[in-house]
Amino acid sequence: MKRALLGWVLIVCAGCGDDDGGSVDLGVDGGDRCQVDLDCDDGLFCNGVERCFPGGSMQDERGCVPGDDPCGATDTCDETAGMCVDCVDVDDDGSCASEDCDDSDPDRSPLRTEICDAGNVDEDCDDTTFGTRDDDGDGEVDASCCNESAGELVCGTDCDDDDPRRFFRAPEVCDGVDNDCDVMVDEGVSGALYPDLDGDGFGDGDEAPVLACSPGPGWSGTTGDCDDTDPLTKPGGFELCGDGVDGNCDDTVDEGCSCTGDEVQAGGCRLPGRCGTADAVCVDDIFECAASPGPVDETCNEVDDDCDGLVDEGVSLLCFRDMDDDGWPGGAGFAYLCAVDGRDAVGGCPEGYTDRNPEDGRDCVPVDPDVNPGAEEVCGNLRDDDCNLRVDDGCED
Repeated sequence: MKRALLGWVLIVCAGCGDDDGGSVDLGVDGGDRCQVDLDCDDGLFCNGVERCFPGGSMQDERGCVPGDDPCGATDTCDETAGMCVDCVDVDDDGSCASEDCDDSDPDRSPLRTEICDAGNVDEDCDDTTFGTRDDDGDGEVDASCCNESAGELVCGTDCDDDDPRRFFRAPEVCDGVDNDCDVMVDEGVSGALYPDLDGDGFGDGDEAPVLACSPGPGWSGTTGDCDDTDPLTKPGGFELCGDGVDGNCDDTVDEGCSCTGDEVQAGGCRLPGRCGTADAVCVDDIFECAASPGPVDETCNEVDDDCDGLVDEGVSLLCFRDMDDDGWPGGAGFAYLCAVDGRDAVGGCPEGYTDRNPEDGRDCVPVDPDVNPGAEEVCGNLRDDDCNLRVDDGCED
């Protein structure tokens, strides 16, 4: 009797301990929090049975914990059939036939790494990958690395994996190379050049232009020369009185040359250079330059001594821009300059210039004196020190 009464008391007191008579707090809030395992079911078989376990170490925001693999390590899961099946691996490559894209080829499975090959073989069973070959180290994959996806080839974007100057995202620079792999060379960065036979800085506009990066000797980006055999005849040139020549290419001859009597123009001589300081005197109703100061032999002094319209011709040096002063041409342009003592290694050209012709080798990094065609390759620095389009060539692996 006492035992029955004690059991009845325990049943009644099962709801004791809460003054308001509510249920025991299990830490489960309302709303999206799970109440039973069914609340956590995602409808998939192969990822196991999810459980409602608020407070568990792997619970999500709803209090659900993931299930275990229902098939284990030796079987494979068929989601469509909702069942585990035996793992068949005919080619013994570690991938079950249900996952392997070619169970007859051990070199093809999801466990393999995609490589770049001429046959466009899909080694990793992922047709969106095509390998990672980047021989020139410019950050883009060789365009010959491909894979077929949805009936079309997907490939790398580097059109020349031997030249780090050429890849799909490269900026186009004026170097005679298709840098951005769009099958056009120097587009938008080159300009039209015209023959300048007399070296007066103005080209013959009647001749067909050529596209180039920067003018060299015998070329100019400015047209308008009406006589490309005479350096004194050019736009803005000197109208020499009495020579019957249109010296400034304005279609008028001897304008402003008329005079009367003994008229004199102080410093009015129209010859260039040192002769331009001479007076213009009236002779037979037309101005002529006085004899003094007259032309003398040309010396390298940045002055037109012989009054022929050219400065230091025949006595200056043809020098090419060398921005980092390493003896190799790098940068745009050239100039005729006077020799500087102590600069014999660059033909006497002043600082920032060299006598080495760009056709004999051009600096691939014109702002770094340690990089040029004459430098030695430094192993391990991942750059092309000797400008031969190879990184760390000749170094041991």
